[in-house]
Amino acid sequence: RYRNGGICRILPVDIMLGNNYACKWYCKAGTKRLCIILEKGVYMQRVKQKNGHGDTICFKAIGYPLICLFALVCIIPFFLIIASSFTSESYIIKNGYVLWPKEFSTSAYELIFKNPAKILRAYGVTAFVTIIGTALSVFVNAMTGYVLQRKDFRWRNIFSFYFFFTTLFSGGLVPWYILCVKTLHLKNTIWALIIPTIVSVWNIILVKGFMGGIPGEITESAKIDGAGDFRIFVKLILPL
Repeated sequence: RYRNGGICRILPVDIMLGNNYACKWYCKAGTKRLCIILEKGVYMQRVKQKNGHGDTICFKAIGYPLICLFALVCIIPFFLIIASSFTSESYIIKNGYVLWPKEFSTSAYELIFKNPAKILRAYGVTAFVTIIGTALSVFVNAMTGYVLQRKDFRWRNIFSFYFFFTTLFSGGLVPWYILCVKTLHLKNTIWALIIPTIVSVWNIILVKGFMGGIPGEITESAKIDGAGDFRIFVKLILPL
């Protein structure tokens, strides 16, 4: 540039300010006002960087101890279970649970390895309930949400209110037990762990809101091709 008859060179030099980079300009000829403005900008950037660094230190000083305390609260119950497994049953009944076993005993592990079939059966029941129960729950809740969001279903608002009303008021534990034992005859069966928890109103409302955003042209094109409602749900809606 030519200013006042002289040549003004502007050379960028990267200087590190904390985690950011600032570019400082040096003016070797011409007006000094440009140099003052640029140096003032660099100074203000350094001030902001120092203030931000102080906030970061304050956040770390408060946040890290709180996170460590929360992690400790989560680890203690797990450590308590391990310590109790190496403590004798008589000591636990007499003195309660302790974080460090005072009467060391391996009787619990001896009982497990003496009859491993029961443990394997228990894990098998857990796996069956988890896999089958989750699959049935997803299928039933998704199918119910799909029906309730369809605009061609005349009674969708009434049934939606019916499902929502059950979240506000429930029959209680005793009627629920009578229904499962005397009406559904689920006592002493594995289905008592699956059927009562298949339907979840919260999941139905969640799925209904999501499926409401699926374009209706998808189902219309499938109906034109001759697909039924159940096939549309299984082949198109459920994968989405």
